[in-house]
Amino acid sequence: MQRQKMRIRLSLRQKLLLVSLVLLIIPWVGSRYIHDMENYLRENQQQALLNRAQDVAAILQTHHDLFNSQPVDTTITHRHLYVRPLKSAIQLDGYANDWQMYNKRIERFNDANLLYKSPAYKPGSLKMQQQVGRFSGFLYVLIKVTDKHIVYRDPQSLHLDRDDHLTIAMETPQGKFVRYQLATIAPGWINAHLISNQTEDPLPVAPELRIKGEWQETASGYNIEFRIPLSMLGRRLSFTITDVDDPQSRHPVAVIGSSNNQRLQDLDTIMIPSPAVEQLLERLSRPASRIWVIDQQFRVIGTVGDINADGDDNVDNGEDPAPYANTLLDRLYQLILEQPATEFIDELSSASRLEGKEIKSALSGHKATQWRANPDRKTNILTAAYPVYSGQHVIGAVAIEETNQRILLLQNRAMEILINLTVVALFCSILVLLLFATRLSWRIRQLRNEADQAIAEDGRVQGTITTSGAGDEVGDLSRSFSAMLHRLTQYNRYLETLASKLSHELRTPITVVKSSLDNLDSRVLDDNSRQYTQRAKEGLQRLNHILNRMSEATRLEQTLQSEAPEVFNLAKLIPSCAYGYQQTQHHVIQFTCNAAASTLNILGSPELIAQLLDKLVENALDFAEADTPIIIDITTEMDVIILKVKNQGPAIPEDIADQLFDSMVSQRKQRSETPHLGLGLYIVRMISEFHHGQVLAQNRADCPGTEFILRLPIHH
Repeated sequence: MQRQKMRIRLSLRQKLLLVSLVLLIIPWVGSRYIHDMENYLRENQQQALLNRAQDVAAILQTHHDLFNSQPVDTTITHRHLYVRPLKSAIQLDGYANDWQMYNKRIERFNDANLLYKSPAYKPGSLKMQQQVGRFSGFLYVLIKVTDKHIVYRDPQSLHLDRDDHLTIAMETPQGKFVRYQLATIAPGWINAHLISNQTEDPLPVAPELRIKGEWQETASGYNIEFRIPLSMLGRRLSFTITDVDDPQSRHPVAVIGSSNNQRLQDLDTIMIPSPAVEQLLERLSRPASRIWVIDQQFRVIGTVGDINADGDDNVDNGEDPAPYANTLLDRLYQLILEQPATEFIDELSSASRLEGKEIKSALSGHKATQWRANPDRKTNILTAAYPVYSGQHVIGAVAIEETNQRILLLQNRAMEILINLTVVALFCSILVLLLFATRLSWRIRQLRNEADQAIAEDGRVQGTITTSGAGDEVGDLSRSFSAMLHRLTQYNRYLETLASKLSHELRTPITVVKSSLDNLDSRVLDDNSRQYTQRAKEGLQRLNHILNRMSEATRLEQTLQSEAPEVFNLAKLIPSCAYGYQQTQHHVIQFTCNAAASTLNILGSPELIAQLLDKLVENALDFAEADTPIIIDITTEMDVIILKVKNQGPAIPEDIADQLFDSMVSQRKQRSETPHLGLGLYIVRMISEFHHGQVLAQNRADCPGTEFILRLPIHH
């Protein structure tokens, strides 16, 4: 079985709307351009940051003594501690409240930083966090210790290393190695004690009142908060925590810290920047950027700025950086666009040494830039490094850091503008196209409706097409249709009057011929001549019959135009006509009336209905087989009378079924004595239309033959 292909029918407006979707290529191209613009913005940011680093390096070259403020030891390969300034003095109370704003400077120590552990040590039971800063001549330190078993100092013992305690190992400004221990018999105020450098059994030598602090217990262990005068510090410093869990044996379980506190050369190096370095870097800093100053040992000797700060120029100018903030549109943009991270992990915020590729390149005398992703992958950070010279020698480097937040913000704003403009442009384009398509389709539909109404179902011209004055193709089409309809009107008028003209013109010669034949009959003719005159009379009779039929159709059209309708009972008219057919025809005429009512009134002309029935019965008789009945049947359906005339005989060909009721159409294949012009069923259709009815022909389903069905409305 052949499957029919489904065809999707789209209106002109729908097609134009689909075509308008081509405009979506504009935002696609724009978005690709904006994404490609990121590379340009990155290169521009790299060059701008490198130029800034060059300017800062040029200024620091005039202050090369800053790089010599700390002695350089090429043998140092261990940790370096860069002490950053504090905004205010720390209250020594053992709590971390004053350190909240400096949480980025926290250094964490765990099992990987254990300097000693006994077999009794449980992994993860000892942890340490360290925060340092300086203010007004003091070094402030907060040590947070995670320890479930706190063992305090025995008041009766002179030893300070047989309990939980803090050891401070440092180098004095004179280069001497000293150690101090902080222990307490209970939480509260504590002082440091200088201890001897004996490794086996160190004893306290004297109290150091310049080092003061507070010991406080916490839910996970204890805090030690203290301060050291900067005048006591040299260039090395280290903090270690010793953990004792058994108050009976008092043996150390583990020691944790940044470096070994037994030898001077093992301590961490310390860098305390001078106020001159800080003031100079503060003048060179910008929002949302960070400047590092590094010496030849990769040690940080100065830093200023914060890459987590908001550096949008609009914020500096007092403008709203998010023009669509707190709106539904802004929330939509936040869902579809990658937003700049307001907070992210900065792994170098507390760094004291920088050893990246760009730093190594700058310290070797070559400027360099490097992008890196932060640990949580929320942002990318750009570092531009430039060497600092003293004469022909590189004495250090300047590194400036910025994030890609500004690039991302510019991208988002460009995308927002692009989306807004695209939506507006697409909406306006679709609206204009919709209006244009609506106007165009309305004109085409109007032209179609006028064309449909201009020609009746029988092909007669009954209307006109309005001539459009538009200069486009639709206007040209309407003018062409109007001209074509005008020519068809003239031709139809000629055809409509052709029958009457032929009837009038042919009657005179027919009369002449008839009178001549009559005159010949009065004379004595031989058999051959009489045979010729007889044939001439038969032909003349046929020609006269044709003229009568043509005149009948013409008269009927004129009658329909002037006929006044009346109400009559079809149930009485049809039986009387059927009775007349039975008396005059040799075929059996069967009449049945299955109508529920005995009165079937219609509005029209009984003479025309009788003429219609005559034509149907005449047609049925012409095609009926011998000894078969002609059936006339009346039924009702709702408010409609259904009149059927049936016969048995040949079926109606499918190719001519739709044309049977047209003028001059006949399906007779054999020639009969009476000429047929195909006007009988045409007259039936005209009469049915005059009575607001409908007539159709179809093949019978119960037996070979045809049936003509007339549907007439009941008049109430």
